[in-house]
Amino acid sequence: MFLINTIPLSSYRTFSDYAEFLFNRWIVKSHIQFKAQEIHVVFDHPNRNGTSPKDIKRSRRIHDFVSEKTYNTVSSHVLLPNNWRNFLNVRDHKRKLVNYLSYQFITLSLQRFQNHECVVVTAGGFDDVNLDKALSSLGDVDGSIVECCHLKSNH
Repeated sequence: MFLINTIPLSSYRTFSDYAEFLFNRWIVKSHIQFKAQEIHVVFDHPNRNGTSPKDIKRSRRIHDFVSEKTYNTVSSHVLLPNNWRNFLNVRDHKRKLVNYLSYQFITLSLQRFQNHECVVVTAGGFDDVNLDKALSSLGDVDGSIVECCHLKSNH
């Protein structure tokens, strides 16, 4: 999850600003630099399928961290936290962030890339009806988000 460890610049005010920054920094840049036609963004889902070596390492970290603010939701117009590290130290905040980014990257892809010049697939960041699914910006002409039936994310 190194992507979300990128600390937002002070000029970014909302989660929407941050999502656009990450999208441009990692997805658009990869499309241009490597001529990538398909980019997959896969997020971790801790403890999804029982204990793993990575989960054991996580459990050794301090769990009694308290944030200065509790984020009930992460959405486009919500202001970014003052301290990014403290925000990410709360596991629930981190999970809400990857849920938001998973959908936002596809939405930004549909806006940015015309004629499917680059397809963005996200997985691992869904906790709703799309749990374990990989979603793609390879929608029809109407610009809809579609499931990649041949891909699953149940790591």
